Amino acid sequence: LILQPIVENAVFHGLASKTEEPSIFFEITYMENILKIVISDNGVGIPSEKLERMNNQHDLGYGLKNVIFRLEYYYKGKYSLRFISPEDGGTAVIITIREIF
Repeated sequence: LILQPIVENAVFHGLASKTEEPSIFFEITYMENILKIVISDNGVGIPSEKLERMNNQHDLGYGLKNVIFRLEYYYKGKYSLRFISPEDGGTAVIITIREIF
């Protein structure tokens, strides 16, 4: 339930108007009690003004608000959620969870 809204946003907002072959990538690493999940796409990207608002947890839809709610509920401040979107397109959502066990 944490990954689904992020993937859905990638499909509907990032890849829907993509003319080249659309792709979504997952990278999951666990090292030194830190879990890092990266969901990225090769879509159209997010304008820098909106990206800044999203990283400040403003201008988020219900799905992303629910992701933050779930992360806070289960990990009580031991997480971060960050959005990255280079100017040449694509978006990455990085979830970092510290002290899993």
